[in-house]
Amino acid sequence: MSKKEKRVTLIRFDPRRIRRLRPLARLVSGLLPWCGPLSLLAGCTAMALARLSLRQLLLELCMTELLVALALALPGIALHEIGHMVAAIADGCAVDEVGIYVCGWRVTSAYVSMDRHHNDRSGVQQALAGVRAESLYAGILLLLGTVWNRPVFVATSVCHIFSITEQLLPLAQHDGEAALSARLGVESIAALAKITFAQPVRWRQLLHRGADGRRALVLLALVHWAGFLAILFVVLFAVFQVLALFLC
Repeated sequence: MSKKEKRVTLIRFDPRRIRRLRPLARLVSGLLPWCGPLSLLAGCTAMALARLSLRQLLLELCMTELLVALALALPGIALHEIGHMVAAIADGCAVDEVGIYVCGWRVTSAYVSMDRHHNDRSGVQQALAGVRAESLYAGILLLLGTVWNRPVFVATSVCHIFSITEQLLPLAQHDGEAALSARLGVESIAALAKITFAQPVRWRQLLHRGADGRRALVLLALVHWAGFLAILFVVLFAVFQVLALFLC
C-alpha cells in the first residue's frame, strides 16, 4: 500500500459466523479448482466456434464502453479476494475483515485480513484461490461477450486474464510466489532469491552441492528474474502486435 492509498474496511467478521460458513466454504473451495479453468475454456471455445477476432472486438470499443469495462472489472477484484477468504475459512483460519484500498476516487485493490497457513497443501490452496475465482469471472465474461457480441465484456475478460497471468508469476507479494513458497515450505521464495543473489557466496555454495543445488539455483534465478522476463515478454508481444497491424 502506497502512502496515498487509504484502507477502507467493508466487512468485519464475527468468529461465530465464520464457523457457520465453514461447510459452505469447503464446498466452494473444492469446486473452484475445476470451475475456474472450465469457465475460461468455455469462453475461449465459444470465441473459436464463433470465429470472432479478438483484435477486431477490442477495436470496436468506444470511450464509454471503456468506462463500463472499468466498472465490470471491480467485481473481479472483489471475487479474487473472496476466493482467498473462502479458502481460508475452509481451512479453519481466522478471517478478520474484508476491504478495499482507495486512492482519491479510484479503487486500486482489495484485501482480506486473515491468518494464513504456510504448510504445503493448505498454503497452496489459499494462495491460488484468488486467481481461480477471478478466472471463473473472466471466463463467464468472455462467454457472455462472445454470445451477445459485447466487446466490452471481452475487453474486461482480457484485462482479468492479464491480471491472473501477472498474479501467477513468482514475484514478491503475488499469489504465484505465495503458492510456490508454501509448496517449498519457506516464508518467501522471492526474499530468499534476493538474498541468494545479493551474496555471491550463497549461490556458489549451491553450485557445489551437486544436482540438487544446481536445480535450486535455477529455480531461485527464475524467481529473481521473473519481473524482468515478464517485462521482456510484454515488450516483445507489443512489438509483434504493432508489426502485425502494419503488415496486415
